Amino acid sequence: NTASEQIRKELSALPQWRTAKVIALFHPLPTEPDCLPSDFSSATYCFPQVLENGLRFHSVDSVEFLVVGKWGIHSPNEALHPVIDPANISLVLVPGLAFDESGGRMGRGKAFYDHTLGTILKNAYKIGVCFACQMVDQVPAEPHDIKVDRVIYA
Repeated sequence: NTASEQIRKELSALPQWRTAKVIALFHPLPTEPDCLPSDFSSATYCFPQVLENGLRFHSVDSVEFLVVGKWGIHSPNEALHPVIDPANISLVLVPGLAFDESGGRMGRGKAFYDHTLGTILKNAYKIGVCFACQMVDQVPAEPHDIKVDRVIYA
């Protein structure tokens, strides 16, 4: 859709996007913007696999090999996609139900992203992506909530 296209255009113009060698993406649920690149050759892209205590990222060079897993989330097939060392991920796109201008984020309640962003991805540049209707004045925050560095929406 047009909003997703605008978000992809804004992402591709960011210096952090252009210089990132390893980018963590997510396959969108129906209520999330589609930020998947049209060309998977410009960087190493990885997608999360949901684990009990957070996320593990696997290198993926085409979304056609993702499989629908828990909660309807498209995830890497462990047998086909190598695990990425999270220290190599320099940029991560973060989904959410709501965001605010200060980087506050409301997830889906399981804290998978909060746990992962606060530990293994704490040095990555975090970009929240959403539709304009998901922007709110202030997201309620708890001590374990991790803010994103920037929010891009359309």
